[in-house]
Amino acid sequence: MTAARLLPKPDLQVMKTRDWAVADYYRRMTGAYLRYGGSVHGWHFGLWGQQTSSHEESLLLSNRLVSQDCQLDERSSVLDVGCGVGGLGFFIARTFGSRVLGTTICRQHVILARRLAREQGLQDLVTFRHLAFHRTGPELGSFHLVVNQESLCYVRDKAAYVHAAWDMLRPGGRLRVVDGFLSGEEPFSPGDDSPGEALHMELMRGWKIPPLEPIARLRGLLDAQGFTGISSRDISSMAEPSARAFTENLDAFNALSPVPQGLPAGFREHVKAAAAFGEGLLKGVFCYAFLEAIKPA
Repeated sequence: MTAARLLPKPDLQVMKTRDWAVADYYRRMTGAYLRYGGSVHGWHFGLWGQQTSSHEESLLLSNRLVSQDCQLDERSSVLDVGCGVGGLGFFIARTFGSRVLGTTICRQHVILARRLAREQGLQDLVTFRHLAFHRTGPELGSFHLVVNQESLCYVRDKAAYVHAAWDMLRPGGRLRVVDGFLSGEEPFSPGDDSPGEALHMELMRGWKIPPLEPIARLRGLLDAQGFTGISSRDISSMAEPSARAFTENLDAFNALSPVPQGLPAGFREHVKAAAAFGEGLLKGVFCYAFLEAIKPA
């Protein structure tokens, strides 16, 4: 398999319909997320360590986790897939001097991310494109690092995405993922009426994601593709403080990010989904994991 291989075209009508729905959801949630992310512009669960003392520090800890020990420097290039408004890209550019390409299916976020890059003087290092997961660009085989920070959960065809990540990476490059997964070895069965599946349904409904999968399945896809050095680490304990904040108070999202009158459509469902994921994480239904794989040199 060569870096120049392009993926077969998916069902564009299905992809177009679903991409539009998710993009519109994130467009409507932009104001709430901007307040949630603060100056870090992070749109993900915060991770907590011994030295973490604030919400913004917990967001930064996740950024450090996905970018540390990759030998990144000013010669490196990074692809942030599902970049939001660019928080991770800004962090990597400032910390390592690396060039970062962020992609998102929400056109409004590309505009906002470019503005934020200019305001921070990072426009020469960080660029953004309106691009779907399954699309590949002219930089085939050029990236030292491909990152999914709570964005892989939106990919329905994960096998196709693993192919795409392989194509985008240069030999010796790394794929890193921080996301939620099912903690068991098998997905939920159709018609399952267990409490765990009820939480799972709430999660899918509020966050507009397809069903979560066991991390073992993703590891298997990476192995079949030819990746080496495949490792995964359960970091649920680092996410538990954030999980408890949501489960103990369904308005915790509001407390972290006060929203003016006129909540966006879907906001309450989003909060319920965050609480469902938090409860499922604490009960062992879901896990929060860090996964890495290397494209052989």
